[in-house]
Amino acid sequence: MNPLLGFLLLLTTTSAVGATFEERVAAARNAAEAPETRSYDRVMFDAVGARLANAFQSCAATAPGTKAPFVLVADLTPTGKPTAVDVQPRTEIAACFAGRFAALTFPAPPAIGGRTHYPVYLDMRIPF
Repeated sequence: MNPLLGFLLLLTTTSAVGATFEERVAAARNAAEAPETRSYDRVMFDAVGARLANAFQSCAATAPGTKAPFVLVADLTPTGKPTAVDVQPRTEIAACFAGRFAALTFPAPPAIGGRTHYPVYLDMRIPF
């Protein structure tokens, strides 16, 4: 794994529709075993991992005093555009990263459970 991606601890699935932030994260953890999720994770990180790492490092440089971990949840459209992007806790770094995450385009995700959007979450730890 690229060392710049060491801070990305987990990517998996969740659902934004009618769910609280905590429910989205819980659903993501429960869905982590789905084979279609695991195969997409590799495709996604191969395509955008370096851009995610660069975005995170850039955001961390703007708020060097804030090193609290945070969680990002989002849904990807069938064309790979992030929607319903949210972070908790909402620190300066987390909000910056959420904005940069929302501006990226990801590879087209697989259909999962008949949903129209592919939900993801990132559990972020700041290594420096």
